[in-house]
Amino acid sequence: MNGHNDDAEDDLFEFKANEEQVIEGFDRAVIRMKKGEVALLTIAPEYVFGSSESWDELVAVPPNSTVL
Repeated sequence: MNGHNDDAEDDLFEFKANEEQVIEGFDRAVIRMKKGEVALLTIAPEYVFGSSESWDELVAVPPNSTVL
């Protein structure tokens, strides 16, 4: 799968579905999308990191967060 951003091709990313490379909610949504479809996702905490938190140089996700 490739990420999509109309403004910059440098922001594209690739991942393999069902390989635990992205959060579960993103994986599940992308698998159901049609080729060429663009979507805005709202992902419930249980499909993000649940009651855990995630921090790295790009993003900080507090526990029990809904992610857009």
